[in-house]
Amino acid sequence: MIDGKSVESMFTTRDPVLHKALKSAVASKYSLSSSLQLEPLFDKCMPLFVAEMDKRAGTAIDFGSWCSWYSFDLTGLLSFQELFGFMEQAKDINGVIESSWSFMSYGTLVGQYPYLHKYLLGNSCLVKFLDSISNANPMRLITETARVAIDKYDERSTDLRGDFLEYLRQKQLKSPHIMTDRDLINNILIFFVGAVNTNSAILRACFYYLVKTPYTYAKLVKELQDADAKDLLSETLSFTEGQKLPYLQACIKEALRMYPIVGTPFDRVVPKGGAILSGHFVPEGTVVGISGWVTQRDKGVYGDDADSFRPERWLDVDEKRLREMDRSMLAFGQGTRGCVGKHVAMMAITKTVGQIVRDYDMEWAAPRDEWVETCLQHVRQTGVIMRLNRREK
Repeated sequence: MIDGKSVESMFTTRDPVLHKALKSAVASKYSLSSSLQLEPLFDKCMPLFVAEMDKRAGTAIDFGSWCSWYSFDLTGLLSFQELFGFMEQAKDINGVIESSWSFMSYGTLVGQYPYLHKYLLGNSCLVKFLDSISNANPMRLITETARVAIDKYDERSTDLRGDFLEYLRQKQLKSPHIMTDRDLINNILIFFVGAVNTNSAILRACFYYLVKTPYTYAKLVKELQDADAKDLLSETLSFTEGQKLPYLQACIKEALRMYPIVGTPFDRVVPKGGAILSGHFVPEGTVVGISGWVTQRDKGVYGDDADSFRPERWLDVDEKRLREMDRSMLAFGQGTRGCVGKHVAMMAITKTVGQIVRDYDMEWAAPRDEWVETCLQHVRQTGVIMRLNRREK
């Protein structure tokens, strides 16, 4: 909802024609080549994260929260070159991130019972009332920051920025009938919603499984150190460099397999004439769904140790099995509804995991052995307490 009015997005619409139109309008900015142009903005944020970790070296910290603060600041830079200050203040400013999980709870509810939306956040009067009693609305924070950033951009529109705002604003100026002010804000909101909680949860999963499997962690450290010894890595790891490290990529892929971030099934509507699914006829119009938590733990595809974190499964396999494993991965969805921001997400994950493992020894420092999980539209992990120590080079 923007300015009190509901707006359809790639996330919310069930209309395949509208979804295609909304996705096509911004698809070029999410391409791999365009995503690579964002890397200088990534490289402004990574040193800030590393500096904060250095300040707290040897101390048990809520690393899960740091992943959230880092992701929020990073997404602000990628969107409109604004740092919100979560890392600088080392806290959830105004409870915005916590509130975003409330929105996830809401999305989980209305995703399963869409008719409820018009009585809840689809009701402009209720939204105005909630805004009047709370400063923690993440959508309002992002919307207000975006509008200020648009004004700043218009004052210096000759500057080459490379962020999402520049792309959207230039598209709007060329075709104002296609990209309205509300469409521009909506696309920035989509990027935030799709990136912040998703990226932070993926990072928590990657670091959790690496720390919980010391052999794997040591093997990844060796790969990074060997590449360093050959002078193959920049001071701030580049995405291209990270892509060339097979064990790093296998660790990330395995974490995505073990821990798909979407907690609810990917719903689809059976087309006209019905369909045969697993040998059963399903009538047209039936809503069906499939979960990555099932497909990505299928022992028939991933082997008898499918419930174990073993990155080597992606490296010691023939091409036929690899294709089958890839087809069963729903971490970023599949087909026309696949995640449009996959390349941006993989850049964030590759650069961050590679850099932190390269620079630090990490250990689990929580009083309990496991994290705490909450399954919403996205899965949330809390209690991710780590201790990081800077490694001597």
